[in-house]
Amino acid sequence: MECSWSQLQQNLHDAIGTAVIYKVEDSKLLPLLYTKDAPRFSGLSEEEYLQLYGQDTLPVVAKGDLAHLLQIIGEVLAGKGSRAITYRTYHKTRGFVWTHVILRLLGTFQKLPVLIGTFTNVSDTISA
Repeated sequence: MECSWSQLQQNLHDAIGTAVIYKVEDSKLLPLLYTKDAPRFSGLSEEEYLQLYGQDTLPVVAKGDLAHLLQIIGEVLAGKGSRAITYRTYHKTRGFVWTHVILRLLGTFQKLPVLIGTFTNVSDTISA
């Protein structure tokens, strides 16, 4: 099957995933920088992404998965190295999708901890 250039780019983005750098403040994850496909990962326009995720990304996590994600974030912030977790996150047209993220502490920015998350949509590989 012949692939178009845009299909090849999309496959590359899907394979690499999405990256977001967060500042942790008052138990909130505030996105500082993100790859251009971060909004698409959630089925959103960039404006919708900033409106929904801009003040805190944790409210878009499925309630049943939030406690485990917070535990993982705590471990990363405590200096226990990179951690990975798979959980459900909001998607505009699909409801919730399964998301795999690897979180790593980068240091501090403006005297607050900064994490990087590398995300991959794994919904097609997980049966709910």
